Amino acid sequence: MKIQEGYLSADIKYEVQKKKSSDVEQNTFMDILINDIEPVHSNERGQLVGKYTDGKLGFDARVYAADNNNTVYTVSVDYYDGRSEARTLNMDQVDASNCDIIDLFAKMKYIEREKSVENPMSNHVLAHFYMENRMQNLNLGTKIDWIDMFREQLDLENKNGNYIAAQKLEKILLYL
Repeated sequence: MKIQEGYLSADIKYEVQKKKSSDVEQNTFMDILINDIEPVHSNERGQLVGKYTDGKLGFDARVYAADNNNTVYTVSVDYYDGRSEARTLNMDQVDASNCDIIDLFAKMKYIEREKSVENPMSNHVLAHFYMENRMQNLNLGTKIDWIDMFREQLDLENKNGNYIAAQKLEKILLYL
């Protein structure tokens, strides 16, 4: 078994465990990268506020905040099969009880930037684990009730006495 290191957000490390299956390496733990270290820049879409890569589902997403409207974000998605798309999302209208992982990522960047919730991206990673481990026939179009998932996690954190994590989840749920 080989361990590869990477970075989540600016300061959270994760490990990806890989195993050999015939001649092909397959991820058994996690194959995502959230990169907030990339230099901030603006273009016609606005200011780049986050980048999300998911090798398993096969996409790179960049989230841009419009300079003139703090609730409108644009998400540029490049799929590994050659397709690309741009989503314009009003964060007030993104329904976290029925959206995909890309829209959730944009919503988390909004919560971090506009609502000053410190490092909500660790909870996006939690959501990614949840999605990969509980969803059968997962694909890019899979919409999930993230609010319910975060409520389950909140109950677990309270039950285990992890009140700092519970307070953070309560704050995130407030804005989802």
